[in-house]
Amino acid sequence: MAANTDKFKKGARRFSTTIGTGGVPDETTTTVPLDTTAGLPTATAVQVTIDRVDASGNLTLDKEEVVTGVVSGDNLITCTRGDEGLAQSHAAGAIVEARLTADNWDDVMDGILVEHEQDGTHQADVLSDALSSYLTPIDGWIPSSDTLLYELPNKFTIFNVNRTTTYTKGSKVKLTNDGDVKTFYVVSSSFEAVGGDFETIVTLAGEEDLEVGAITLPYYSYSDCPQGFKKGEDWYKFSAYASAVTAIPTVAFTKVNFATENYDPNGDYDVSTSIFTAPIPGTYSFKNNVELTGMTVGDLILSCINVEGANYFGVRSSSQSANGSSIACLDIRLNAGDVVYGTAYHTNTSSKNTSPDSARTFFSGHFIGV
Repeated sequence: MAANTDKFKKGARRFSTTIGTGGVPDETTTTVPLDTTAGLPTATAVQVTIDRVDASGNLTLDKEEVVTGVVSGDNLITCTRGDEGLAQSHAAGAIVEARLTADNWDDVMDGILVEHEQDGTHQADVLSDALSSYLTPIDGWIPSSDTLLYELPNKFTIFNVNRTTTYTKGSKVKLTNDGDVKTFYVVSSSFEAVGGDFETIVTLAGEEDLEVGAITLPYYSYSDCPQGFKKGEDWYKFSAYASAVTAIPTVAFTKVNFATENYDPNGDYDVSTSIFTAPIPGTYSFKNNVELTGMTVGDLILSCINVEGANYFGVRSSSQSANGSSIACLDIRLNAGDVVYGTAYHTNTSSKNTSPDSARTFFSGHFIGV
């Protein structure tokens, strides 16, 4: 957005117009009316010279004034006055020109020298800061100079700067909060107007919540698994099977006992209840395969995945022999703390047992991502 503080201002070749109706009444007025602004750039501020010459082309240097402003309709607004010459009133019809001035050229030099030495090379500290965005330290974490402010247990904000390209969905964050080092996935980030100011709002997913208080030593990472970070695909997963029978009553959705684990690295699956509890919000993939014994050919068998009390149906199978099976697969978004378990259903007229076999009756779940 153009502003009167722009160091790099575009020009307009051979632009000339006059001061519009009402003129410029005094040296403090910040809106300068023009007869036309056609041809003036709007992407940056512009600088114009007023009253350098009169309508006959005669120099009027005692009236000359250079101002910088932003084009708005046929006006220059938020003008800085007297960038060169004396800030003063100007009559309607006074000549206005777009010229290359010493002040404009000085601004360009000041802008360049912010990050360059006089020989044209980058300043060492600026180059180092720029490269830090691309060169990842050996532990995978990039230190951040941002000030992170607590917003909610799963959110922090950064005041008055847009960092949405830094904290992108799926990137990782490490910080110190309430005396503890905590790590998170970034779920989303947005740059929003809040109470007249602008803030970057970053939503997180992690096993721990943020606590009210200072957030220090922030880092971010785009590495697959930076040091000390729990990669969800490696940790938030389980596989279990039925090592003993579960009796499934007729026409009743019944939870199946998968009491023996193949793996459960984060301990989120409880073998005593056969329930998985989501450790962080995100998308998970589940599979529930159930085989029942003692069936009659043609009996319906249905396995389901139950999420927070709701059954998601799998394949409706008709038993082809004394043993019949059904499988359910589900990808679903969970909140932290949501519970998931496997159920089974059949239409035989009597209770039937699950097959206690790791290859026939099993239940698994895996974290996919945020």
